[in-house]
Amino acid sequence: LSPGGQRVYAAYRNYIYGCNKRLNAKTLDEITVSLLFYSEKHKIDPRLVVAMIIAESDFNPKETSNKGAMGLGQIMPDEARDHHISNPYDPIENVRASVNLLRMKLDLYGTGSSPARLTKEQIILALAAYNAGERAVERFRGIPPYDETRNYVQRALENLQVYRAAFDSPALRIVSDMVGDKPAG
Repeated sequence: LSPGGQRVYAAYRNYIYGCNKRLNAKTLDEITVSLLFYSEKHKIDPRLVVAMIIAESDFNPKETSNKGAMGLGQIMPDEARDHHISNPYDPIENVRASVNLLRMKLDLYGTGSSPARLTKEQIILALAAYNAGERAVERFRGIPPYDETRNYVQRALENLQVYRAAFDSPALRIVSDMVGDKPAG
């Protein structure tokens, strides 16, 4: 981890453990290090990644949805193949692919915006696309009218507000203000 990641490691580790106390020390470390490393690498506020993973799996690396999505970030089998994941339940591989997918969605809907200037609307569209797919977001020109997707986006945004409050200190940020607080432009 970078010096910034090392500085915030304990706070994120403790927070993730509070979300899922069944995680053993090794898995907790793998999740925390991966989350911080890939968030920084892809210039995504780690608080958004925490919010997304809570909405997807409640930090359960063994989670499988009834549609076949797997692991922490609920990676679909085709996404696992596209990201060369040999074991979608491996926390490191899953977080790597999940953060990369989220970055792709943020880039798609943040067209013309620097990462630090993403709007709430751009984040909402990226989260909806992460959950329901880009085609559904395009077809409905916004959040698709699927209860699952609407609930997912709402939960992720609520979680993001909670995590921003919990980690609202420059000392706890490694990617400062990367999402949502400022308008584009």
